[in-house]
This record gives sequence, structure tokens and C-alpha cells, in this order.
Amino acid sequence: MKGQIKVLGTNESLKKFEDFEGEGSLLSVDQEHHCLMLGEEKLFYQIYRTVHAEESVQYEGWCADKDSNAGRMGIDFKPKIA
Repeated sequence: MKGQIKVLGTNESLKKFEDFEGEGSLLSVDQEHHCLMLGEEKLFYQIYRTVHAEESVQYEGWCADKDSNAGRMGIDFKPKIA
């Protein structure tokens, strides 16, 4: 699913994504794992907490990039409604 994503916070190993706000997507790979796209950057994302707000969904999870930098990341996701 595509939409607007804002990174709410990361730990030190994923700091390069901390200021991301823009288009992205979140797609299920299987029951527990997701592919998170922040712009053109492809990440592995395992969600452990979900909060449903009025206009968005907030997720907290474990995240890893292609260089094996791994840690926690919180995002705010506003789905694009066609």
C-alpha cells in the first residue's frame, strides 16, 4: 500500500532515516514481515505495535537496511486513497 510516511523516531543505527517524510509504501511479505519503502530506500520491517489514529496508522517495529544496519523505527503512515 502506498502513501505518505513520516519517520517518528529511530535508534542510533538507523539515524539516517530519522528526518524522512515523503512518499513510500508498506507491503506484507508474510504474516510477520513487511517491505518498507522510504522513497527509493528498501527496508525490512517487522511490526510489533500498531496504533490506529483518525487519519493515519502508526507503527513501531524492528527495521533493517541493505547494509545490515538494524534497530527500532516508528513511522506514521497515511495511506493514499485512490
